[in-house]
Order: sequence, then C-alpha cells, then structure tokens
Amino acid sequence: MSKAKERRFVPADPMEDQVETLLNQRGREMRALLLIGFCFYVLLSLATFEAKPIGPPQDDIPIPREGLQNAGGGFGYLIAKGNLFLFGMAAWLPFFFLLLYAVLRLLGYGIERRTWKAVGVVIFTALVAILMSAPDGTGISVDYPYGPGGRFGLVMSPQLAGLFGGVGRLLLLMFGCVLAFLLATEWALSQVLLRGVATVTRAVHRLVRRGRGAANDTGDDLADQEWEQYQEDEEADVEREYENDDEGGDEEGEEEDIEDEAEEEPVPARKKQRKTRKSAAK
Repeated sequence: MSKAKERRFVPADPMEDQVETLLNQRGREMRALLLIGFCFYVLLSLATFEAKPIGPPQDDIPIPREGLQNAGGGFGYLIAKGNLFLFGMAAWLPFFFLLLYAVLRLLGYGIERRTWKAVGVVIFTALVAILMSAPDGTGISVDYPYGPGGRFGLVMSPQLAGLFGGVGRLLLLMFGCVLAFLLATEWALSQVLLRGVATVTRAVHRLVRRGRGAANDTGDDLADQEWEQYQEDEEADVEREYENDDEGGDEEGEEEDIEDEAEEEPVPARKKQRKTRKSAAK
C-alpha cells in the first residue's frame, strides 16, 4: 500500500497580507490622484481655450497665449479643440464624471459596471450636445467657433427637428438625457425623486425652524420682562408682609404683657374680686 502524501497547512503570514493590502491601497490612491490631476488639466484647457484666427495655413499660425488663453499649452489646446469640435460646451461633462469617479476611488468607494457607466456618460454627453444646438443648425460665433453643441449637435439637431418637430425633438432629448443619466449613475428614478423631495422637505423645515426661532426670541424677551416684573412685585409683597408682621408682633406683645400681669396677681386678691362681683350681682 502506498503511503498517502502528507499535507501540511502553512498559515498565512498576517504581515504579508497587511503589506499587500497597503500596496493595493497606495496604488489605488496614486491612480486616483493621476486621474484627478488629468481632469483638472483638461478642464483648465477647456476653460482657457481660444481658437486660432481663421486664415490659411493653420499650421503656421501660433496658438493664442495672451493672458490666460490656452493655459494648457499645445497639448491642452489639442485636447480642448478635439472635444469642443465634437461636442461643444457639452464636452465638459465627461471630465466632470471622470473627476467624480476619481474622487470616489480616492475615498475608497468601489465602482461596479464601469463599462455601462462609461457608455451612459457618452450617450448623455451626445444628447446634451444635440439639445444645446439650434434646430436650424445655426449658432456658430466667436464664442462658439464650433457651435454650442459642436459639429455633432449641428448635424443631428436639424435632422431630429425635421423628423419629430421642435417640441417632439425637445421631449425626446429630455427623456433621453434622463435615461442616459440614470444609466451612467445607476440610480433608480424613484430614488432620484425621493431624494429630491427629501431635499426640498429638509430645506422647508429649516426655513420654518428659522422663522420659529426668530419668533421665539421675541417671545423670550417679553417673557423675561414679565418675569422680572413678577419678581419685583413678589419682593414688594414680601416686604409689606414683614412690616405687617412687625406691627402685629408689637400689639401681640402688649397683650401678652397684660395677661402675664394678671397671672402674677396674688390669689387672695382674685378671691376678693370674685366676692365683690357676686355681691354686686345680688
């Protein structure tokens, strides 16, 4: 018979688990900080973007850098130009979502189904870009060189307006934005409504409490004045009682002195007084 192989259980070293956990935490924090820095850089590039003046050839024209124009440099200029060209002012949205994701990761929160959330963010950004664009395809100006909703909004907005009309386009885009936002955040519509109602209710309660607090302060002042007046009246009544007690005490003292003198009279004198009274009565 062959001997069974002996299996030995080797306990895990707790120090190794702690070191591995610490390294994973440090790696997660470093990645989150890098994402936060990248998002701030792109947002700075979007905020200070200034397009090159129109005129051929574009490659020979330097990037405008007067004051705070294109503070992100050449690389930031290219990123900002690509995003603004595609989605216009809606290009800010993906980087806000990415910044929120990085902050949550830095705080240690886990994010599940990231792919679906990323798809929801892209759809939400595209619908907002169409919503910001005019139904007739106009809107290009000095402030918006690629249109408020970018080239994507300029192309898709007139087509949707032609298919569904102005009001239908607006309703379709609004409901689409709500659904895309729910997909990006994985919030239930009922929870969103409940949170909104709860927020409004708390704000109303705070305003009511502040109003009651101001009224209570006024009432407290009046109550304090009434209490002080009551205390003064009580003190005056106590003083009067003390004075009356002193006067009554003097009269009672005189009566007690007379009674004491009567008690101190000798017994024969009392008997004589009684005989005199009897004879007078006969």
